[in-house]
Amino acid sequence: MSHSEDPFRVACDALASLRASTKVGQVLAQGQAEVGALLGFAIDSETLQPQALMEARDLQLRASPAVELEATDAVRSIGQDIFASSDLTVFKHRKGGVYTRAATFMRRGDPLVLYICHKDGLWWLRPEDMFYDGRFTKQDHITPLSIGLDQ
Repeated sequence: MSHSEDPFRVACDALASLRASTKVGQVLAQGQAEVGALLGFAIDSETLQPQALMEARDLQLRASPAVELEATDAVRSIGQDIFASSDLTVFKHRKGGVYTRAATFMRRGDPLVLYICHKDGLWWLRPEDMFYDGRFTKQDHITPLSIGLDQ
């Protein structure tokens, strides 16, 4: 399979392009409506599509498909302590990958877990019920990653 046919590589390339063209704090909109200030981008574990992670005006954490959003010229200050939680926890996937669970975001009313890969630093999103269905096991003996805003 060539690089252009590998869905994971295509997702990583899309993520790199989004990161290069958008800055943390930049306000994202859907049509005329502001959605939130950008925190970073993650890959949806089920669709391999880039998701924009945002802090909305009500300080709620939201995720939306990146293709549905437009970057505006506005920039907003965002809470730098979003990931400064004692809830950072390490999990191991049944296939062997090690991840730090960083936060929970909402997408269309459904909770998504943001988790960061220890190997390559990629941000991933997975529906909360799938994250806790047994495919990940908590690892108390591994130190969580120090998480900062993406970019």
